Amino acid sequence: MRIKLQSDSEDFDQLSRKMSFMIEELQHRSFHAFSARQGWKPAVNLYEGKDEFIICVDLAGMKPAQIDVHTEGNTMVIRGDRPMPHQEGGGGRMSVHQMEIDWGPFERQIEIPEGVDLDGISANYKDGFLWVVLPGRISRRSPAP
Repeated sequence: MRIKLQSDSEDFDQLSRKMSFMIEELQHRSFHAFSARQGWKPAVNLYEGKDEFIICVDLAGMKPAQIDVHTEGNTMVIRGDRPMPHQEGGGGRMSVHQMEIDWGPFERQIEIPEGVDLDGISANYKDGFLWVVLPGRISRRSPAP
């Protein structure tokens, strides 16, 4: 009788195949990687002008009444609850095959720089983007020598 000894590379190959199989299994299970209760963070762009900062927040699919924008001390707080996207008149429930659009509660906090006129802050929601303008004399630090 002959006994075959496995080499380390054969052990690794077998482990690699098992891991590949497990990953495939996980990818093909029912999708539930995101739970609306966990929350999400919308994408934010920050712009700096001569006498203002501008915050742009990607909030597609929301109505202005669903968005809360306020300050807490020197922090701009943007929060809301985006509904799950759905097709109108879809004729019943659909199976989800891929879901990349986040929904549910969210919150972003952005530190307000010194020199911003808190009473002059304005916000506008258009085409799925929230634009917040922070006016004022923005103090800039001199570059280090």
